[in-house]
Amino acid sequence: MTESSAELGARRAARRIAVRISLACGLAMIAVFAVGGLYLWYRTSRPARSNAESAGSFMIRLDPPDLIAGMIILGIAGVLLAAAVGWLSARSAIQPLEDSLARQRQFVQDASHELRTPLAILDARVQLVQRLVESPSEAGKALTKVRHDTASLTAVVEDLLLAVTAVELTKTSEVLEITALVKEVAGSGSVLAEEQGIVLELQTSQPVYVRIAESSLRRAVLALVENAVAHTPVGGRILIAVAAVADHAQLSVSDTGAGLSTMDRERVFERFVRGSDAGSARRGFGIGLAIVWEIATAAGGSAEVVESGPSGTTMRISLPLSVPPGP
Repeated sequence: MTESSAELGARRAARRIAVRISLACGLAMIAVFAVGGLYLWYRTSRPARSNAESAGSFMIRLDPPDLIAGMIILGIAGVLLAAAVGWLSARSAIQPLEDSLARQRQFVQDASHELRTPLAILDARVQLVQRLVESPSEAGKALTKVRHDTASLTAVVEDLLLAVTAVELTKTSEVLEITALVKEVAGSGSVLAEEQGIVLELQTSQPVYVRIAESSLRRAVLALVENAVAHTPVGGRILIAVAAVADHAQLSVSDTGAGLSTMDRERVFERFVRGSDAGSARRGFGIGLAIVWEIATAAGGSAEVVESGPSGTTMRISLPLSVPPGP
């Protein structure tokens, strides 16, 4: 079975720990043997005692070259023994971590695999209903949006399955006009906002082109919108803006929530870090903004908190502009 990157990392950590333990033990043993050798050298190099002093005593004469050779052999044996002890100690220390990673990998793999079939069935049923509904109608438009959302969820599940099966996940980036995609995501986000009594607005200008995988950008924008909805009170407002500034495309999401503390601003894009505002309507897990940062940096851009205070927070993704594709 192919090892995942997490398992490989655990094995590398075990090797590093083993090397450090071995070096420490080896150096300690070398130091002990060196001190012992110096002491024995001192004892054997002292002048012989007189016959009167040595009468009735038993003495062993050690030849210094033989003594040094013995100390070297013992030192080498000690270092090898320390290396073996260090390796076994490191393996026993890392084994629980490897077991935990294996269980986590198995869970994600099973969950992702089990979700694929229901999603495929859901998509097929939506297509069936679409055939029974007129396309220009409101119901037809709603079903089209449902199919897009289902496709996005299926793509996320596929990414998870590929990641845990140790298959190299490469998303094909393309030159993408992001204004239309942001409008589509804003339409999905408006459903979440309306449930919380929040007004969601979109501000765009001219077409903006960047090089990024469409599914990745969709996930990043939706994560920003979900975060804004989670931290905006009832009756609040969220603004999504897209603009080209200098040589970068800037996509910002502003809300009218309570803002972030200084500590939250410094760590908001770290995994499993959640805001300290106790009044948010939805409880998050501290993953969404970390995904935003990873997607933005992977595309050569950045993610940042532009401003935050009692009147709200603005988060922004900046991506390098690309030349529009030819006709």
